[in-house]
Amino acid sequence: MNIFRLTGDLAHISSKCILIWAIHRNKSAEGISALTQGMYALVFCTRYLDLFWAWISLYNTVAKIFYLASSFYILFIMLRVYPYTRESHKAYGMTVYSVAGSMIIAPPVIGFAFGWGMIFSRFGGEVFWAFSIILESVCVLPQLILLRQTTVPTVIDSYYLLALGSYRGFYILNWIYRWFTERMVDPIAVTFGIIQTALYVDFAWVYYGRQRIKLRAGALIDSQITVEAGSLGGSSEGKLRISSTVMWMVYLMLIRKKAEEGKKGASLCRPTRQRHISLLQNLNHLDPQRMLESCDSLLSGSIGDCIWACV
Repeated sequence: MNIFRLTGDLAHISSKCILIWAIHRNKSAEGISALTQGMYALVFCTRYLDLFWAWISLYNTVAKIFYLASSFYILFIMLRVYPYTRESHKAYGMTVYSVAGSMIIAPPVIGFAFGWGMIFSRFGGEVFWAFSIILESVCVLPQLILLRQTTVPTVIDSYYLLALGSYRGFYILNWIYRWFTERMVDPIAVTFGIIQTALYVDFAWVYYGRQRIKLRAGALIDSQITVEAGSLGGSSEGKLRISSTVMWMVYLMLIRKKAEEGKKGASLCRPTRQRHISLLQNLNHLDPQRMLESCDSLLSGSIGDCIWACV
């Protein structure tokens, strides 16, 4: 194993750790595609079938176990522990097409690349390996659909994208290195690796260019918040401009918080809802002190004032 392959593996492992850390830090899995994470789990299950009968090295075995364990752990905390984003029918359809398409084209891909006899070698293990390579290249598609079609704040951060990008970048360097030193390259891994890299680039573009609202340490962050003031040190004439999207996010989170504190099935009464909407609308062009006062008024209402018991 060369240094590029090792560094790529470590970057991939780091991306898993960063994602788990981000979910726990925010106590939420909002903006993360459960379908994408589920496909990653399927990828590692089919790729590492030889874990039970083939020994290569301690590093190889530990890495395989980590990929399997971390993938299923991410799914567990998303589906059972923290709230996550419901996905569209389009995302579900894309997942079905990705899995079915990978299953269909895996045998002929192995046949054309290495010979038709390889299809039945190792009890079909080569086909399962090809299936995992093909499926991994398109796993990110449901995540792309989620980020493109919704304005849900996401816990995904730049560190996660950096780790994923480093993983693919070092693997490309690994292929180049092996070509010059061993005159050998895996056509399946390279072909679908390029497709995967292209989709990761699109993922990064969507994240930085279109996903404006992000969730950090339990707080909503809007990259379009601007401060119109004479200096960063603060000015009485300064104006803090907050987008209406963030205000509605705050409002919806407030409703959820109040409902959780009240009775099951409770909802916000109409007079209180109108008062909240009025306060939110007034936050857009206020000076910082007035904005803080309005926020305090918004959040200080008693449960009795804010909840209309439906049961």
